[in-house]
Order: sequence, then C-alpha cells, then structure tokens
Amino acid sequence: MARAVIVGSGSEIPPNRVTNQMLARIMDTTDEWIQERSGVKTRYYVEPGTATSDLGVAAARRALEMAEIELDQVDLVVFATMTPTTTSPAPARCCRRSWA
Repeated sequence: MARAVIVGSGSEIPPNRVTNQMLARIMDTTDEWIQERSGVKTRYYVEPGTATSDLGVAAARRALEMAEIELDQVDLVVFATMTPTTTSPAPARCCRRSWA
C-alpha cells in the first residue's frame, strides 16, 4: 500500500510591504480602526503583472529546497490559494508548466 508523506512546504511573500500607517496617510482611516475590525497590521502587494501562479512557482521551489529533492522526484503538489490567477486553467496547472 502506498503512503503519502509531506517532505517539504514553501511559501512566497511579495516584496511590497504596506502597513496600516501607510494606508492612513492616503485614506480616511487609522491603524487602530483597521486592526480593531480586521486584525490586519501589514499586507504585501506584488508588482503589476505578477500572478498568483508566479508566487506558487517560487513557493514550490522553496518546498523542493526544504525537502532536498529534485522536481522529478515529486509525485504530487498541493496548491491552495484564495486568489487564483484564473479559474481555468487552474493556477496549479500553470505552475507546473512554469517550473518544469
């Protein structure tokens, strides 16, 4: 019987950090107001033209590094996102082409 084993995981954080204080300078809000309602202190934005699947590719590479394995040793990649680049084809399919 075959068994599934998680040997690595990865994530990617976009480079552009935006704090509540930064938003308060351009919007009628405060850090306290945002935190009280959402709990959010900081968010990160990608450069224009960067897709969810681009972040997925970077995260997959980190997972491979963590697991110390090569791509051809991978049987399955689990890709989850709340913000897909497209609904069809799925971002996971796009990622596979990008890092193959």
